[in-house]
Amino acid sequence: MVSEITAAAGGSNVTIDAGIRSLTWTRVQIHGDSATVSGAGDVWASYAQWRSSGYVPASPHNLVDFQVTLQHTADGAWKVSDLQWRFAPGSEP
Repeated sequence: MVSEITAAAGGSNVTIDAGIRSLTWTRVQIHGDSATVSGAGDVWASYAQWRSSGYVPASPHNLVDFQVTLQHTADGAWKVSDLQWRFAPGSEP
């Protein structure tokens, strides 16, 4: 399947898969109808990177700090209204 995906890419980098290996929420603040949740996660991705010799697989991962703002809706649900993230110090690519 990877060879089919990379062939269709025509020489560009291809994202194959991605996700969050672990996620820990460390702080929750509620302000009336909104809340802010902060935490950190280990984020990963799988790529096929184009090199002069052809495609080379790569699977980087980085530690990322998250801050999510939630809004309480009229139907009683909490929905994400803002998502901020940055690489944790020392985990930048």
